[in-house]
Amino acid sequence: MRVIGTKHGPKLFINDHQYSFRDSSWSADVQEGDSENQFIIREHGLEVLRIAYPPAAVDELDPWSDEETEDFFKWVVAKQNDEEFIEMWTVE
Repeated sequence: MRVIGTKHGPKLFINDHQYSFRDSSWSADVQEGDSENQFIIREHGLEVLRIAYPPAAVDELDPWSDEETEDFFKWVVAKQNDEEFIEMWTVE
């Protein structure tokens, strides 16, 4: 799983699937639990992927460490509708 910048904007690659950050037909969400989080992708409102994972640890001594930078899935959720991010990751 990774995000790559392309000439059409950033894309999330998961196995054989790719999700363009410019395409509003999909959405991502994180549901937080005590010992496990769930990363969920929906296409046209229907759940197509669910990944369970342990919550990321935040380093309290590192001023740059926060949930979004330590947790890839929360980062994807935060960036999916961020126009500045989308422009930055659009390769010409």
